[in-house]
Amino acid sequence: MTDLAPLKNAAAAVDLKVVQAGEIPPAPGDDIPPAPGSTDAPVPGGEAPAPEPVLSPEEEARSVIDLGVELAVPFYASLNDIYTPEVRDRLARAAAPLLKKYNISLGSIFAKYKEEIDFAFVALPILLQSGRAIAEENARKKLFNKDPREIVPGIEEVPAADPPGNAPLVAGGARS
Repeated sequence: MTDLAPLKNAAAAVDLKVVQAGEIPPAPGDDIPPAPGSTDAPVPGGEAPAPEPVLSPEEEARSVIDLGVELAVPFYASLNDIYTPEVRDRLARAAAPLLKKYNISLGSIFAKYKEEIDFAFVALPILLQSGRAIAEENARKKLFNKDPREIVPGIEEVPAADPPGNAPLVAGGARS
């Protein structure tokens, strides 16, 4: 299982930056918390020290990739074979310059799209299960609508559904 502590630290650092920038005011009575890893105590109504980056862009990208894979694997176990640690590292190294270029961090994404992300965490598993159930039902329908000679190789003659002299069983095991 992926350790989510680095993601929580990154989100907390970005949340602090957003609050300090005045984009989202702290709730009434809330003090501005110290930056993650800081030994400075919060200053009620005062300026908190600027947070230090908790994760490098590459570390943050790797955390997001790990989180995505961990969320998807219960539905698609074969992803573990594709997203090996080496592949995840390569993706993170490739994504890091984009995070820097566009000044994107996990915390800023969560701050901006919190409701959408919350919805996705609830809806996506349900949608995936629905899609799997529909696919299984369609496969069953397709299978049962086939001629048995297509299903069982080598079968020459298809037995009658109710062969003569073999009346169906009724309650108690007697033949009707």
